[in-house]
Amino acid sequence: MLLNEQELNRKLAEWAGLIDFTDKLGSVYSYGTKLYKDPPNFTQSLDACFKWLVPKLKGAWAISIRNFVDTDKYTIELIYGTLRYKEIKVQGERLALTLCLAISELIDIVQETTDALR
Repeated sequence: MLLNEQELNRKLAEWAGLIDFTDKLGSVYSYGTKLYKDPPNFTQSLDACFKWLVPKLKGAWAISIRNFVDTDKYTIELIYGTLRYKEIKVQGERLALTLCLAISELIDIVQETTDALR
């Protein structure tokens, strides 16, 4: 499923543990006892990705981030699992967005696996 950046940010915020309380004043997100007017803009901020998302990558995983000199594209590879590992490879022009897309794909794979076990 292809998400726009706003939907992708919402999906990642939920996965990171931020809770969306939407009311007539707009969205308010909470994490523990802290409130945030807006969720972190993961697709635009590598700092937000490493603060909120990367620590949530639990289990056996590895991450590789590459940028080739002759291109403006980044390649991110996430390897998840041990015996039956899944490799996720995503390319993009913005590093934060590329990392978000790789993590989103990982979330979907883990969800599909969980659903299959039920």
